[in-house]
Amino acid sequence: MKIIALNKQVLFFENYSRHCDTLFIYPDYSRLSKLLRRIHYRYFKKKFDIWYANKFKTCGKDTDSIIIFDSFLTVPAANYIKKRYPDLRVIYWFWNHIYDDSVIKKLSPDIELWSYDPEDCKKYNLRFNTQFYFKDLSTLSDSPIKQDFLFVGAEKGRGMYINQCAQLIEDAGLSKEFIVSDNTRKDRIKKWIPYDDLICKIQQSKCIVDIVPDAQKGLTLRPMEAIFLKKKLITNFRNIKTEKFYNPSNIFVIGEDNPEELESFINSPMKEIDSSLIEYYEFNNWINRFNN
Repeated sequence: MKIIALNKQVLFFENYSRHCDTLFIYPDYSRLSKLLRRIHYRYFKKKFDIWYANKFKTCGKDTDSIIIFDSFLTVPAANYIKKRYPDLRVIYWFWNHIYDDSVIKKLSPDIELWSYDPEDCKKYNLRFNTQFYFKDLSTLSDSPIKQDFLFVGAEKGRGMYINQCAQLIEDAGLSKEFIVSDNTRKDRIKKWIPYDDLICKIQQSKCIVDIVPDAQKGLTLRPMEAIFLKKKLITNFRNIKTEKFYNPSNIFVIGEDNPEELESFINSPMKEIDSSLIEYYEFNNWINRFNN
């Protein structure tokens, strides 16, 4: 099976998926070429395959299954490769919440649709698979703690919740590092952090901040980082209490837990998580679930 994604920012884990080939749909184009590609897609669409990388165009020659990560620019690519290799099993993986269901209608009915969000699965009749992570990342060397809380991400309509969490931390007299980009492409690129550098920042923090919009019902990558890297988690995702790995010593739920107890939460020891629960979310087991 091959994992196929838009670019390196999406396929941040390519160095850790050792038992699964990874590749990009598009070559590493210049900014001008990317602009021309967007114009082509928006206004013409025909012969859009001229933009695809050769490795992607021929990916069906030596495998029977591929997984494509969702993005508006991967929709035509999924349809293209399914038409080019009709017998190829094409899995389209939504690892983002679906805000616009028109994307589903644009995909070929012969493409398998999967999601990490159980509510989206029920709503749109998709197949479910969890988030995933890598054991290898948990073996990286530790770094000295520099702050209590860390948030890195785009605003994405979560600004009010991000600010509320920041205020909660400040009111408790605790330290934080929040790197928030606005919703412009320019600012996201400017503040983008290579994933290895992000891991270093996580190691320098006691607790990862996870802020989700109201509509989202699936686990983000942040809880995976927390359980694999043995960090605490603060989140506004109340459904996390239903997860088997949930432990109030490790996870602080905004809006439900007492804000006055935040300082004692961050300074108390973590509880060990059963290794079988961690193993369940490991990348290779995630891949196997697509075959079961």
